[in-house]
Amino acid sequence: MRFKVVPALPDAVRDEPAVALDLLARTRDAVPLVPKSEDDCCMRVVSAGVVGGRDTASEWLTFARALELVAESDRGYHRVRDAPDPTDDEGRAALGERFGERVFGAEELLAALADADGGLTADAAFDRFRDRIPNWERRRHTDPEQVWRDRVEHLLDWAVVLGRARWDGERYRLA
Repeated sequence: MRFKVVPALPDAVRDEPAVALDLLARTRDAVPLVPKSEDDCCMRVVSAGVVGGRDTASEWLTFARALELVAESDRGYHRVRDAPDPTDDEGRAALGERFGERVFGAEELLAALADADGGLTADAAFDRFRDRIPNWERRRHTDPEQVWRDRVEHLLDWAVVLGRARWDGERYRLA
């Protein structure tokens, strides 16, 4: 299963991958080992200072699930005991691999970066990705192009945070 939800990085964090990785670790740590409801886990993520509201907390929780930092059972969400630590190099590398495998669009965008000699801007990456937007997503949103343009930028930002890409001015390049 591949997840589509990718939270935006807070503006103040965009140029500091270590801070984003710390927020990811705090998201993981906010989720209890004993399963709790999504609402309870979202409030814990908010209380941990990761985000300011429930909707955004839900995105971070889903993204943490995609990276297998947390899991969902019939009783709710729970922290994965042996999950990699996002704040160390080995954990970051493991999460980078999971990101490519388990997040929809990540693998495709990383391949586009690999094929681009001079790197890609977020807009150029979106242009290469546009045809991969699922049809049901096109019908689901009033402006699917903008939704997915934002999502592509979020994917590229997380690729940088997780060590799979790097920023080079306005361009993203494969790491």
